[in-house]
This record gives sequence, structure tokens and C-alpha cells, in this order.
Amino acid sequence: MLALRKTGQVEEAKTIEKRMAALQPQTDRASEVGLAASGLNSEGIQLEKSGDLRGALAKYRAALDLDPTGYGFRLNFALALTRQKHYARSPRKEQPSF
Repeated sequence: MLALRKTGQVEEAKTIEKRMAALQPQTDRASEVGLAASGLNSEGIQLEKSGDLRGALAKYRAALDLDPTGYGFRLNFALALTRQKHYARSPRKEQPSF
């Protein structure tokens, strides 16, 4: 906008500044949602590492509910579902059966 102002295009600069100001809350909200979804995903990873597959699935699902476009969230959820099905079919007693 500074370049527009320097070249005398003050009204154009004002219009762009108004548009940017209107978009700022949306950008802030998207950042907050992304950060919250990443936190849930991280919690899911920790739960899965500790053996709590059900808890991990719930966290991954919550992350996906916040950000359905998150590739990593979808991948972690899918992998956890696959592990859950694998454990359910496993004849070994030490594997959790969900």
C-alpha cells in the first residue's frame, strides 16, 4: 500500500487496506483453529505411543473435526484405525482388542 500511496493512488491504497482489515479476523481464526487441531493431533500421537489407541483415535477425530483438510490428521487417524483393526484380529492376548 505504501507503493500505491507514493504513486498517488491513495484511494486504491485505502480500498486495499479496508479489505485486508476485513480479512484479518478470518485469518486469526484460521490460525487459532489450525493450532488447536495440531495440539489435538499431538495429544493423539502421545496417547497412541502410550498404548491408548481409543484415546488417540478420539484426539485425531477431534483434530479432523476442526480441520478436515489436515493431511497429517487424516493420515494419523487412518493409521490408527488400521492398527485398531489389526489388534482386533490378533490372536495374541497382550494386544488390546477394541
